[in-house]
Amino acid sequence: MTGQMLHPHCITIRHASPEDADLIALVLAMALGGDESHPFFEIFAGLARRDDTQYSYRNALVALADGERAGAIVGYDGARLHELRAPMEEIFREMHGDDFVLEVETSAGEFYLDSVAVLPRFKGLGVGRMLIGRMSERAFAEGFDRVGLIVDFDNTKAEALYSAMGFRRVNPTTFLGHRMWHMQYERDIRLVVGGYGENIYRALFNNYTGEISILGKASAPNASHIVARGDNIFTFSESGADSKIYSFKEGVRKEILCSGDDPCFITFSPDDKYILTADYSGGSVSLYSISDGEVEERVQKLEFEGSGPVARRQLSPHIHQVRFLPQMADIQGSWILAPDLGSDKVRVIRYIPNWENGPFLSHFGDIPFPPGSGPRHLDFDPVKGMMYCLSELSGELFVFKISADAGGEPVFEQVQTVLADECRSGGSGDIHIHPSGKYLYTSHRLKNDGLAVFEIALDGLVRKKGYVRTQEHPRNFLITPDGRYILVASKNEFSIQVFSIDGEGMPVETDNKLCLSPDAPTCITLL
Repeated sequence: MTGQMLHPHCITIRHASPEDADLIALVLAMALGGDESHPFFEIFAGLARRDDTQYSYRNALVALADGERAGAIVGYDGARLHELRAPMEEIFREMHGDDFVLEVETSAGEFYLDSVAVLPRFKGLGVGRMLIGRMSERAFAEGFDRVGLIVDFDNTKAEALYSAMGFRRVNPTTFLGHRMWHMQYERDIRLVVGGYGENIYRALFNNYTGEISILGKASAPNASHIVARGDNIFTFSESGADSKIYSFKEGVRKEILCSGDDPCFITFSPDDKYILTADYSGGSVSLYSISDGEVEERVQKLEFEGSGPVARRQLSPHIHQVRFLPQMADIQGSWILAPDLGSDKVRVIRYIPNWENGPFLSHFGDIPFPPGSGPRHLDFDPVKGMMYCLSELSGELFVFKISADAGGEPVFEQVQTVLADECRSGGSGDIHIHPSGKYLYTSHRLKNDGLAVFEIALDGLVRKKGYVRTQEHPRNFLITPDGRYILVASKNEFSIQVFSIDGEGMPVETDNKLCLSPDAPTCITLL
């Protein structure tokens, strides 16, 4: 392979000291869009040297890259905001009069990340992510259930980072005259698990201890894949011609008959007004309207034709996934990618959201794959402009560069093929990119069951890094939003297996697992 692999600096995190006051002051100045020349720099430095202020070194962590200070973060108990802010408010009232008032940024019950910044020459190394992660761990160790921060409405890059780490919008607010999002990261993550059996399960995952437990269950036979928005859950019964679409609102199930046989994957439209299914036996993609958390009716069924050389698996089309292409530079419109295991193609579908009375699906073209490969699942890196597709039958990972033609339509150029399943078991399953963008994981069944681990280069190419055994028959798996854990649905072991992820991206087995017998889990998603 070609391409330069990542060689990250040695990054460590330590507690700040009074000698780090200048760095803390710089971090605060950078958060305000300045540098050492900021008029408040010396004031910030003085506050950082003290023991009793919000910007005290006691409330800060420092990142070192190869021994050099690379950045810092400040965080504290939200209940102490007014107490810790008092020294700064006194200084500023002397400067600006008694009318000086700062907006309230946080409150009791939240550990607040006040400021974080990375020095310019150390950006792109994951320093900010490590600082946020370490300060969040500190908060959880001290007994907090949630960590909060605010981000400017217009700072979409920072918000994307926070979202990738598991922070979610709570409410809009203002600070220093700017519109801000208040975002929170909760220690306990709510999950929903489905599979072959009679039930789906709501579960709770402690992102600090790695413990997982059942909250409740509901009847939904053969629900092999699930999506959710808040407490509204959408799934299906994978039951041939009798397959049904299910929606759960406040625990109440509504169902309609599927338009295609044996759906195996479900996703939302970009506006969350519709759901789409990949119909395995039907060889189709189906579109359904939803309203107020409930499935309403089928809008369209897009059918395909074709076959492949593996008679046992490829006598007809088998659509195995349906994914919307993320927004990328120069690509116009909305597009769907649907791997067709039966025909050795990824179907490219144009999604027209405003067609007469609703959306419309149009088959645009196909991405061909080698005969007998059987493309199954794919994932995207919109930052690098890449698509990664895992083939079930050949166990290969196919890497594509995505660009736009002169008309704004997507172009997919295959740039690499790597063998993921070296046993060639014909049972490759799922694929996900780590939130950091540095690693990629694939699951494999039938022989030497486990997860293959790849390192992603700056140019999007991959290098196989290792392989980790799991319990029998791993299907879908979930990487927690902060990238600290992988939860693996092991169908034949009737359990969810928990792996932590070390600093090199390798999964490490923990003692935590969730038994769901007699139901056999095949999917796990955030609730």
